[in-house]
Amino acid sequence: MYITYVTFNLRGIDEKAYVESVNSLAPEYARVPGLISKVWMKRPESGVYGGVYCWASKQDFETYSKSELCALVENHPNLANFKTTAYENLPEGTSVTAEGFASSSQIGRRACSADEAVSRRLGIT
Repeated sequence: MYITYVTFNLRGIDEKAYVESVNSLAPEYARVPGLISKVWMKRPESGVYGGVYCWASKQDFETYSKSELCALVENHPNLANFKTTAYENLPEGTSVTAEGFASSSQIGRRACSADEAVSRRLGIT
């Protein structure tokens, strides 16, 4: 597992406009191969927004970082001070506090299709 922590500030838009963008981007992120989860976060009192991404592997993050979606977000004119910090998993602790997330071999890959992901969650093959 590989974790990325992204922060940025809004520029030229308010939170309401940002949330509208999130609503259109979230389904795109749900289809990113190797992305296990993305937690969207905000700290409006300090003007900081961002996300915590859990990847199946470092390679999955590196592939995403070269994608059109990543470029679109990182270079968006309404996002300022964009910063990404990456972390490797420490499985010795994660295996205790987040059972099933200790290694990418336990996680598996996110399906490219949302329908496949839903079917897998429901146990339909």
